[in-house]
Amino acid sequence: MPIISNEFIIDKEKNKNFLDILTKKLFYFYNETNNYEPFKKINNSRYWDLIFEDIRVSIGSGKIRLLEVGSGRSGFASKLVEHNLRENVHYTAQDITYKNYDFLIENADEVFIGDVSKLSKKYDIIFSTFVLEHIVDPDRFLDILFNLLFENGREYIICPRYDFPFYLSPSIKHKSMFRRIFISFWLQYRKILNKICDDYSFIIHSDPAVFYKSFFRDSDAIHWVLQESIVNYHKKKFGTESIDIAKTLSANSIIDKFYKRNMLLYLKINKS
Repeated sequence: MPIISNEFIIDKEKNKNFLDILTKKLFYFYNETNNYEPFKKINNSRYWDLIFEDIRVSIGSGKIRLLEVGSGRSGFASKLVEHNLRENVHYTAQDITYKNYDFLIENADEVFIGDVSKLSKKYDIIFSTFVLEHIVDPDRFLDILFNLLFENGREYIICPRYDFPFYLSPSIKHKSMFRRIFISFWLQYRKILNKICDDYSFIIHSDPAVFYKSFFRDSDAIHWVLQESIVNYHKKKFGTESIDIAKTLSANSIIDKFYKRNMLLYLKINKS
């Protein structure tokens, strides 16, 4: 669909230069901005309870090596203390910028600043919380994380998903209403195509609102995550089945239940 091609990148091999430019622009933004929520507010995610439960049932096998990817100003270490699990976990926090380094070094056992591809150790559990939607090269990212797991390791991916009709990434808010409606239909076409072909596609928004407006939440969410794509990618590449945790989460209200069932991706991937 040529009318979409300049705005969204699906074939990364044909658009490597565009992806490189996008990566550099985002890297500059993350290193220069002073108005980015994950750099200012401690993240105490309500979605970590199942990770704590995983740690708890694994305690008998020795100290658990755990990696948080894209940690930002993470409160995960404090939550480990609250759950009486801190002594059972060697917690490594990874991020791409030194903005939160002082905070992280006080809380994590190990801090790594840089691309995940530079990590060399293996982990029992790897998780990311609202990170995948910010990744310019998702298949490379998913490959790296899976290969960083020990055999029988577990990966948890938590992020928004944009396959529900007319639910779009905030990165498109600088576009007209007509344009957003058109993209909504195109996104459904991609979703149906993945379903019919049992295939995957990673959709990258090359022209996000973060480059045009003052920062607002997820104006930099350039990877428009489709759940079917993430599940099919792991199945085809690694022969693994993904467990859809979002459907099992308890909800505080009808709206919360609707969000978790239709707009939240929460997958557990076992390496075995």
